[in-house]
Amino acid sequence: MSSDIVDKETLHQILIGREKLMKLSYDFGALVLFTSHQCGAEACLRARRQLLESWTYDPFDDLTTRKLPIEAVRSGLKVMCDQQKYPCVCKACFDRSARAREDFKVTFWSNLPSIFGLGSWDEVLADN
Repeated sequence: MSSDIVDKETLHQILIGREKLMKLSYDFGALVLFTSHQCGAEACLRARRQLLESWTYDPFDDLTTRKLPIEAVRSGLKVMCDQQKYPCVCKACFDRSARAREDFKVTFWSNLPSIFGLGSWDEVLADN
């Protein structure tokens, strides 16, 4: 697809919006991985370490297979209690992750139009 099909300003809004979405995604990941409460449970530390590795490091990365924290939001952070992949994390960490997911969804959805320079949801819906 050629960028000639999309005007320069629209392309700029799309690219800036993508960057804002990536920042939101990594902010969410940081919140889940680096909790403010002091959990020293080995299972929680191991789960966070594995999540961090899956989000940031892939020795066979061709830039199309890299996982993003937003994928954890989509799956509801069920990965944090996947018995096959991670030993079950403690209740405090699981609850914090669930709250982070809900907060992310609200922030993401309420800000989605403005992320792409479209104003508020009211403005978007009024244009239809």
